[in-house]
Amino acid sequence: MITDKDVQKLAGVFTTKEDLKGFAKKEDLKVLATKEDLNELAGDVVRVEKKAEEIDQRLNQMDRSLSLIPTRDELPALLEKTFAFVTLKAEHERMKKIIHDKLDVEV
Repeated sequence: MITDKDVQKLAGVFTTKEDLKGFAKKEDLKVLATKEDLNELAGDVVRVEKKAEEIDQRLNQMDRSLSLIPTRDELPALLEKTFAFVTLKAEHERMKKIIHDKLDVEV
């Protein structure tokens, strides 16, 4: 059984209602945050979320742009195709000039 002596020992360990009254009052808690502060904080959170979405969109655009750049493996083949095209174009222009000079016809 719990005796009065045990109850007094427990009361010395646990906080009482009077102890809590001196701890914090409603006026003290009002200093921490008001409704206006919370509304301002909510607005800040919304602005941060919008900025994060904009950053995410920009990163996605950059990712798409970077995916269009040829890789190290693709670059030699691309340069080879470019060289072949330029060579063919030069040969075409040379043939047009020869036809123009020989037949005096614009091609």
